Amino acid sequence: MTLSEFLRILYTKERRAAIAGVTSQYGIVEFFVQNSLDEDIYNKYKWSEPTFAKWYGGSRHPEGATYALLRNNFQERALVSAIREGLNKNELPEVLRDFDVALEPGELPDPDRAAYALMMQFRTLVYQ
Repeated sequence: MTLSEFLRILYTKERRAAIAGVTSQYGIVEFFVQNSLDEDIYNKYKWSEPTFAKWYGGSRHPEGATYALLRNNFQERALVSAIREGLNKNELPEVLRDFDVALEPGELPDPDRAAYALMMQFRTLVYQ
């Protein structure tokens, strides 16, 4: 799975946003980058909406230095907390199905486990 594929499951303009309050393609990228770094570190760099939108679309990928910044400063707990707080519970079953997570009919997904799994998938992509 690529970063773009991961992000496109979490935000689709036509259907849903897996994270409440995310209203754009660049917004889902911004959410994951911003919440995986300390605020001071995030604010030291110039992030742009067009760059994040290109990461989302797959036409541009983060540079090695960006991945190094994320790897060296990755805040697992902060990201899990932000995901858990922002999860759109109404969309979660469909999001998990798109990640090939099988749910039994009527089964409600565990938001804590889902938040952790999403953090780990993002972390895996950053650490590739």
